[in-house]
Amino acid sequence: MKIRVLILFYCCICTVQSQRQLGVAIGNGNIGGGGDVVRREHYEYNAPGAQRHRRRGGPFDGIIPGVILTIASSTLQWWNEGRAVRLAKMLGDAKKQVVELDSTAPVNPENDGKLVHVTGDIMTKGYVVD
Repeated sequence: MKIRVLILFYCCICTVQSQRQLGVAIGNGNIGGGGDVVRREHYEYNAPGAQRHRRRGGPFDGIIPGVILTIASSTLQWWNEGRAVRLAKMLGDAKKQVVELDSTAPVNPENDGKLVHVTGDIMTKGYVVD
């Protein structure tokens, strides 16, 4: 509102001054007197890509969807962090329980049912079956 008023006032002043410089008769010589010729112009700046219509949605157009998206994203973040913590605990427990074996050592029945870690080459005489 202030910008429009200032532009209108500036345009009126410039018009009166330019008419005086050109020697155009302005009423009886005083500003605001009878017969003054003042051209009023209205300028409004619209940025490129700006919305040219009024929002009709009210609070449902921006605030409420924003709150819903914030709650949904916070819930998903909480769920994902919980999964990451459970996975980290599970890997920590597995690391404590793992038994490392040498690939050349014979099979030991004590390691049945335990988590074992073996590295090395595997060779079979027949087909591998599960």
